[in-house]
Amino acid sequence: MTDWLKFPKTEMHLHLEGAAPVDFIQAQAKKKNIDLSHVIDGKNYLWKDFDAFLKTYEAVMSVLTTPQDFADLMRAVLAQSAGQGVKYTEIFLGPVLMSDNDPVRWKEMLAAIEEASSEAEEKYDLIVRYISVIVRHFGIEKAEETAKLTAQISSPRLTGFGMAGAEDFGRPNDFSRAFKIAGDAGLGLTVHAGEWCDPPSIREAIDSLGVTRLGHGVRAVEDLDLIKYIIDKDIHLEVCPGSNVSLGASQNWKNHQIHELKNMGVSISISTDDPPYFATDMENEYTQLANLGWSAEDFKRTNLEAIRHAFVDEEIKARISEKLEY
Repeated sequence: MTDWLKFPKTEMHLHLEGAAPVDFIQAQAKKKNIDLSHVIDGKNYLWKDFDAFLKTYEAVMSVLTTPQDFADLMRAVLAQSAGQGVKYTEIFLGPVLMSDNDPVRWKEMLAAIEEASSEAEEKYDLIVRYISVIVRHFGIEKAEETAKLTAQISSPRLTGFGMAGAEDFGRPNDFSRAFKIAGDAGLGLTVHAGEWCDPPSIREAIDSLGVTRLGHGVRAVEDLDLIKYIIDKDIHLEVCPGSNVSLGASQNWKNHQIHELKNMGVSISISTDDPPYFATDMENEYTQLANLGWSAEDFKRTNLEAIRHAFVDEEIKARISEKLEY
């Protein structure tokens, strides 16, 4: 029987703040005398729907204010990832959330996170990269400001750019300038799309933003022509089953769209998104799918697809492959 905890994995869709362990945040809140009892109950984050999830997320962020806070958080998150068998991870960072897009603070944040990542890579034998993410519902102006900041102040591990937040705010094309700024700077491009909005919105995101990956993308299964388009354009989907089930974007694990996506030949990988919010981790994701018929070969294929679409050069991809030992 396969030990899914130790099975070597990639994770392409993980939000740094969203991966914050509850006990870590509680310790930070206590140290700073911040009351989070309205969003934390014991060992759980409190929320009831997607809007409440976003509000809880932002409240939790209030205890993270210094470069040291984010360095400590990165250490905690990477320790968890390593313990789950992850050999390569791409982590979303939000400049507007972490530094309010202040260039000096953002540079300090990146330096602190880089130091923590270097320590973790050496300690745990994993490889870490970052994706700078804009928050869609903060608006177009903030998005373009974030893109310019990302293009101007980067780091060796910051290799991607994307968009998260409320998917029903505006149209994907509204953010095309922000993505062009990032793309012109040589960053890989991904976007949260098709978690809540319909197939036409997914196609618009692909066509107007120049992305090679989609965060979630599960509603693509509703349009077979779109699926063919995604396959023809070799668009990779960062699928987060546990997140989708918890938030209601998917009915349950058995009926999750990932099964159709796999059978249709779409390039997919498996991630946890914001694991403590959804009571999941990478072992749970693999175990749930394995209980529904997924094999070790299926998981190997998803991880190799992740590597193929990773925002790193070919030399790093070769190193990741060696760590996966397939």
